[in-house]
Amino acid sequence: IVLEEFQKEKIFKPLFYGDRPFTMALLGEPKKSGKSCVASLISNFYLFCGGRRPGEDVEILICASDKEQASWTVFNKLVQSINLNPRMKSQCKITADSIEVKHKNSVVRVLATDLSGGGQLADLIVFDELYLYRYEGMKDFFEVMTTTPSGLKPHPLILIVTTAGFDTD
Repeated sequence: IVLEEFQKEKIFKPLFYGDRPFTMALLGEPKKSGKSCVASLISNFYLFCGGRRPGEDVEILICASDKEQASWTVFNKLVQSINLNPRMKSQCKITADSIEVKHKNSVVRVLATDLSGGGQLADLIVFDELYLYRYEGMKDFFEVMTTTPSGLKPHPLILIVTTAGFDTD
């Protein structure tokens, strides 16, 4: 992956260099501009290098309005990137909706808004296509997922990747 200069300067430097003062990042770009690829790259980084001890006890949640959307975009790109690296692949157990690195107690899970997200202690939460979160239950899901119990873990990075959507209002 070759990052554009704006991706290096406006996304990765602020999020990963220094003390990371940000807890939420919104990546809004046009369709087919690579935002899901960037989200999978960030997820890959967290899975193998994130957490209090790099790559250990890391939980990543990839959320979308439905399970198909959640697993089709960011998650599939993450699986592809892991499969391209024999060392990463050998450490992972990959299923249709999760990736586990057992010896490091780290996991990536796919969640849809129709499932309960309560009780999670994630390090990274990715919301894909936030403009599709139109109904009250979906908004409640977003609020539950972005409210973190204090003291148990540092506040997760909440990464929102989305287009503007289709509503002209």
